[in-house]
Amino acid sequence: MVTLQLTATLKDINGNPLSGKPINFYYSYDQQTWNLIATVNTDVNGVATTTHETTQSTYYKAVFEGDDEYEPSEATASYTLEVHFTITSYPTSINTHPNETININVTVLNDGNAEGTCEVRLRDHNNVIVDSKQVAIAQGAEETVALQATAPSTEGTYTWTVEVYNLNTQTVDDSKSITVNVIEVIENPHFTITSYPNTINTRPNYTIGFNVTVLNDGNADGTCEVRLKDHNNNIVDSKQVAITQGEEKSVALQATAPSQVGTYTWTIEAYNVDTQTVDDSKSITINVTEVSYYRKRILAVMWNNTLQLHELE
Repeated sequence: MVTLQLTATLKDINGNPLSGKPINFYYSYDQQTWNLIATVNTDVNGVATTTHETTQSTYYKAVFEGDDEYEPSEATASYTLEVHFTITSYPTSINTHPNETININVTVLNDGNAEGTCEVRLRDHNNVIVDSKQVAIAQGAEETVALQATAPSTEGTYTWTVEVYNLNTQTVDDSKSITVNVIEVIENPHFTITSYPNTINTRPNYTIGFNVTVLNDGNADGTCEVRLKDHNNNIVDSKQVAITQGEEKSVALQATAPSQVGTYTWTIEAYNVDTQTVDDSKSITINVTEVSYYRKRILAVMWNNTLQLHELE
């Protein structure tokens, strides 16, 4: 429902406003039957105003019946409810593969002045409607429609169209172009490190063991070289492992800790032998600490194969 303000101005033949004159306001839906809305006297400017609520296209007239001094006069006007739709959101481009299913979400706004129904259509590069859905949208509201189609079977760049067809007026209110890029499916393995030690505490020159798990989350079987690099970026150990698509495998690596006390950052890499790229890398903190005096004393006792009790200072 909409509320309209109706305004009529009454003037004499010379254009002078006529005040205090009664104006009858009428409405009609068919221009045959007229219904009185109100009778309002003109003000000092010759203006009479009233309001009317309507839910459909409506005709109006303002009538001055005339008097002893002035002849009758009338004026007409009309209000038309119009439904109009605008596409407010859609994908401007889509990257896909031959014969894959394409999903497209399209948002439509009813920016007219009445509720209505539209048909959202998806047209391919041959102007064929490959999917469509109808939706009723209230005035000022938005609705999102999900469309679906199959990508072309041949690689290339295609221009598709999404359009909104107004079922009330039987016109296309809006249309947008979508670039569909169809590219070849390249089957390659891809490796991701899923488990590794974040931190290792050790002693100078100790042997360090690393267990690393790698997942092949690509779309083909392949070979991964798991590398351990020290703080100087030198590869201190590596192993190659064949991993099928979707499979995980664990690799055991080994190296010698730095000879100096300190904190070091080492790196584990998953190198893709097939694509010759590093697919993933993780950092490991190596904390190298000195053996305590107390531990040295106890170790000395053990190395001598003698059980002795010592009073420690």
